[in-house]
Amino acid sequence: MKNSKNKNLKTLVYGEIKKMILFRDLKQGEKVFEKTMSKILGIGRTPVREALLVLEKEGLLEHRPGLGLIVRVLNKEEIVDYYNVRELLEQYAAPLIVENITDDEISALEKNVATVEALFQKEDYRELVLWSSQFHNLLAQGAHAPILYKSISSLDDIATLLRAMASKLTDGMLKSMEGHQQILDTIKNKDSSALKQNFIDHLNESKKRNLSLFELIG
Repeated sequence: MKNSKNKNLKTLVYGEIKKMILFRDLKQGEKVFEKTMSKILGIGRTPVREALLVLEKEGLLEHRPGLGLIVRVLNKEEIVDYYNVRELLEQYAAPLIVENITDDEISALEKNVATVEALFQKEDYRELVLWSSQFHNLLAQGAHAPILYKSISSLDDIATLLRAMASKLTDGMLKSMEGHQQILDTIKNKDSSALKQNFIDHLNESKKRNLSLFELIG
């Protein structure tokens, strides 16, 4: 029982610190102190230390000579690479989604789109980012291709980080929401060629927006 509680605590602490990084409560390049995190979370230093080690292995944190542990700084080349890889994966996924997605999965996408719209009206942008990320996970699941899903899921952290960065611009969020609705409509129409183009347009819009933001806020 004790081991189970310790494992749950480690998972909780890891999740909280990770959200702080992805939602830029901890900025890129900012120092991360075990003692400070322990105080913020109101928890002992051991689970914090273990969580920081995992996040370092995942590449969200890194050790810099003379600085210690910092939030890893995302560079422009990584952002471009991310979008190029996603385009390749989504072009492969499009016909599989059209062919394999179930009615229940389409209903889940519809619920997601409606929820995001409601969150936008409430100006709950943090929760909106999480639901927007879920939209793309639901799409990947709809392809029913396990290796493809694993490949797309491996991009989740950088995707959430970029969406959180883009949430600073309401116009960008509106365009993203419109893109999601177009994708959903195309899936219902069973048009894989149009879905490929939807994915390209959606990615290009997001890429342009995030590269511009990157230059401004880093």
